[in-house]
Amino acid sequence: CIQSETVFDVLLNVLGVGFVSDLDDLVFRLGMLGYFGGPMKKVTVDISHCDFVRIKIDDKGCFVRRLKKSLHRIVTYSCLGVVLWFFYLFSEGQIAGRYTVQSIHVEISDDSIGLSSALSGSYVATESDLFNRRLIYK
Repeated sequence: CIQSETVFDVLLNVLGVGFVSDLDDLVFRLGMLGYFGGPMKKVTVDISHCDFVRIKIDDKGCFVRRLKKSLHRIVTYSCLGVVLWFFYLFSEGQIAGRYTVQSIHVEISDDSIGLSSALSGSYVATESDLFNRRLIYK
């Protein structure tokens, strides 16, 4: 992962990664030529001749894999549906006012704030006055 503040730093980082990659290739080639001893030459030659073969799966394995993917999707979408349903229920309850506080008591005793005595007191929600579906406290 390359993280930089400026474009110049990104370019320097990319150049550094390229330089290290070239050094790695050079050391590998020197190892294949035997400059680091016989055991290193054998290992590098073996690595260079390594082939990655994809394992073939018969029809039964393919069916099982598809079944697992389908079950995974069904479970994932079911969980998503349950979460969205609860979100809908809670948001409807919030809009209906089931989770609201009906009264708030505020007491500011610090006299450094100019209007602290004017802000202190009890505030009660008025159900008739709403602002963007939110209660207004008076």
